[in-house]
Amino acid sequence: PEIDEQLIQNCSHIVAMMGHEPIVNLLEKQCDVILCGRASDTALFSALPLMRGFLPGPVWHCAKTIECGAICSTSTRADGVFAEIDDNGFSVEPLALDASCTPLSLASHTLYENADPYLIREPSGMLDTQNARYQKLSERKTRVEGSVFRPDRYTLKLEGTTCTGFQTVAIGGVRDPYIIARVDSWLAEMKVFFAERLKELTGKTLGKEVRLDISQYGKNAVMGELEKSSAQIPNEIGLLFCVTAPEQALANDVARFITHTASHWPIPEWDGFISGIAFPFSPPEIDRGPVYRFTLNHILIPESPLSAFRFEMENI
Repeated sequence: PEIDEQLIQNCSHIVAMMGHEPIVNLLEKQCDVILCGRASDTALFSALPLMRGFLPGPVWHCAKTIECGAICSTSTRADGVFAEIDDNGFSVEPLALDASCTPLSLASHTLYENADPYLIREPSGMLDTQNARYQKLSERKTRVEGSVFRPDRYTLKLEGTTCTGFQTVAIGGVRDPYIIARVDSWLAEMKVFFAERLKELTGKTLGKEVRLDISQYGKNAVMGELEKSSAQIPNEIGLLFCVTAPEQALANDVARFITHTASHWPIPEWDGFISGIAFPFSPPEIDRGPVYRFTLNHILIPESPLSAFRFEMENI
């Protein structure tokens, strides 16, 4: 979307994702420890070899590969890797003796958090892995050659968030087969009642000033309408009630009213006052505090790679 002053003013915090240059700036000043703000993951690993004069193609591709440690290996746990870079390429092997870095595990990591595994944008240009070749050197070690880096106009990605309200959640479970059989209409009836009472008691509109989301875990909560599996009636359903309001006190009050009312919402199959939801906590409401959404995802063209950042050095 177009950026304007109001959008910027609405952001609670704005950061620019730095490249390797600010890190190199401090390395050249002989800093022993560098604490960074928001930075490209790959910049952390590219800074030193680029400062030492290695070719940017192998450096950036190596940095992209090892940015998350042992994720680029066959290891199933968090761990580290060891990389070697030269002018023609790089090689990687895991620190864990029971893991391996294979051509597949290295190549597949270019899919991680990238829209295109062959063209990966960095502040100073584009990493091109289209002609990269992966060679297995041993059972644990793989070498990569052929990747190049194409310099481009220098840009920094801006990221900003806006507070969208305050949130209170509650988790409960339904085991009653009669409720489960009609759970969609059961929840829909509740929402109509909640909306009416909210308007009556506070003057606010459900879905506008106050938002209520109810997820049914065990019944399409993950995929929602995209779920393609055949409909099966579950034995139990976990309900997640999520209330978002302009103030925390209002979110708490609405959630408290909803959990009490929902737990006793009637169905035709049972007479009288029922309890249809089991809550694992008492009270069931959990205060989540302020919630945010990304509202700024734009490109800044800086005066220089360093101009958008502050630097402080201390002797300890």
